[in-house]
Amino acid sequence: MGQTRAQATLIVIGAALPLSSALAADLPVKAGLPAPAVIDWSGVYVGLHAGYGGGMNDWLGSFPPFNYATGGALAGAQIGINKQIASFVFGLELDGSWANISGSETNSPYTASAFTLVGTGRSRIEALATAAGRLGLAADHWLVYAKGGFAGAWERHAFTAAGDLGFGPVGASTSAGEYRWGTMAGFGAEFALTGNWSLKADYDYLRFGTASPTLSGTSTSLNITVPTSFPQPITQDAIHLVKVGANYRMFAPAIDPKYPAVNAASGTNWTGAYVGVEGGYGFGRNDWPDQTTPDVTGSGSYDLRGWLGGLDGGANIQSGIVVLGVEGELMWTGIKGSQTFAFPILHGTATTSLNSRIDWLALATGRAGFAISDHLLVYGKGGLAVASETGRQLNRGIWRADHRYRCAFR
Repeated sequence: MGQTRAQATLIVIGAALPLSSALAADLPVKAGLPAPAVIDWSGVYVGLHAGYGGGMNDWLGSFPPFNYATGGALAGAQIGINKQIASFVFGLELDGSWANISGSETNSPYTASAFTLVGTGRSRIEALATAAGRLGLAADHWLVYAKGGFAGAWERHAFTAAGDLGFGPVGASTSAGEYRWGTMAGFGAEFALTGNWSLKADYDYLRFGTASPTLSGTSTSLNITVPTSFPQPITQDAIHLVKVGANYRMFAPAIDPKYPAVNAASGTNWTGAYVGVEGGYGFGRNDWPDQTTPDVTGSGSYDLRGWLGGLDGGANIQSGIVVLGVEGELMWTGIKGSQTFAFPILHGTATTSLNSRIDWLALATGRAGFAISDHLLVYGKGGLAVASETGRQLNRGIWRADHRYRCAFR
C-alpha cells in the first residue's frame, strides 16, 4: 500500500478520580505562611527500573521492502543527582537498560509470476543508555519532572532471502551489529515513601534517525556461494519507552530554610495522582499521495470521523496557582473513513476504493495550567500520540492491505 498522511482532531470529555483522599483534588488548603517541604529531593540517588519499549523500523530501498513494528521488555539501573530550590528540582540522570526490543517482517516481491523470492528482515535492540537533564516541581511527597538529553543503543540486524529467479536457486544470509546515537525527551512522576525510598514512572521518546549498518555474510547464485556485504539504511525515528522503578536517596539533607517550598493557593489542591475515564469524538483527513488521479478531483483524499473512549491516569503538582502534571491515555476508537472513485483506462473505466480505520490511540503528554478558582483548573498539554491504523485498497479487483503504527507530536 502506498504511503498515507493523516491529520486528526480529538474532542475528549473525561472524569478523573483520585487514587486516595490524601492524593487528590478537593482538599481545601488554608492560606498562610509557606511551610517547609516535607521531602527535600536534593542529593544523590540510585535505583532500578523495568518496562517496555517499541517503535518502527523502515529499511530504505531494500528488496523486498521492510517496514515493521518492534517491541519488547527492558530492565536496568539509574543514578542521578538533584538539587531542590523552593518548589523547583534540578537534576542530572544516567540510566542503562538491557533490552529485547525486536521485530521482523517477511515479504515476497513476486506474487503472480514464475519467479520466487522470499526475504526476511529482523532487528533487535539489546542495550540502551540515556543521559538527561531533569527539571521538576515538588510538592509534599510528589515530584513531577520533564527531562531531555542524549541516547545510545546497541542493535543487531539480519537479512535472509531464498528463491528462484529463473536461473536456479538464489539466497542470502547476512547480519550486522551497530551502535546508534540520538536524542531523547521525556517526563515522569516520583512519589517519596517512608525513609529515603521513592517510586517512579516515566516515559521516554528516543529518536535515532537513519543509519547504514553494513550487513555481511554469504550469498548464493548459480549454485555458487560467495562472501557478500552491503550497507543498508535503516530509519528509527521513534522509539517509545515506558518504565517504572524505585530510587534510594543516599542521604537525607537538611531542608534549607532560605528556600521554602511554595504552598498551593487557597481552595482545591490538585497535587496527587488520579485515574479516570473519558469519551469523545475525533475527526480529520487522510491523504494517499500515490493514489491521486489527475483527472479525478479529490481522489486519494477523504474525511475520517468517529467516536473514541478509554482510560487516563496521571499525577499533578501544584505550587501557588501553577499546576504541572503528566498524563497517559489509552483510547479505543471508531474513527474511520472511505472513498470510491472511477477513472478512465484504455477504452473503459476502473474503480478504486480506499478505506482507513484508527483502531486505538495512546497518548503521553505533559500538562501545565492555572487554578483560576477554588474548583476550576484551566490547562494546556502537549506530547506524543501513537495510533494503530488499518488501511485497505481495492484497485481493479486486487486487494492490498496494510497495518501500521503511526507516531506524531501533538
